Amino acid sequence: MVGSLGPTVGMWLYNLNPFNMDETLVMILFISGGSLLLLAFILFVFVTFFIEKTETRIVSSQTVAK
Repeated sequence: MVGSLGPTVGMWLYNLNPFNMDETLVMILFISGGSLLLLAFILFVFVTFFIEKTETRIVSSQTVAK
């Protein structure tokens, strides 16, 4: 959530500048938010493609007579 809010708030502050903030702070919001968003995407790709799903089977202790 922070990664998506950083660039969005940075763009809002850059375009409207409602609080008369310095451009350096706005640039830091762009860079840090974008970096967090990129890190989240890389972790998502890693977890999705490189973590193997192990199969678990539940074995009943009772045997069924045929």
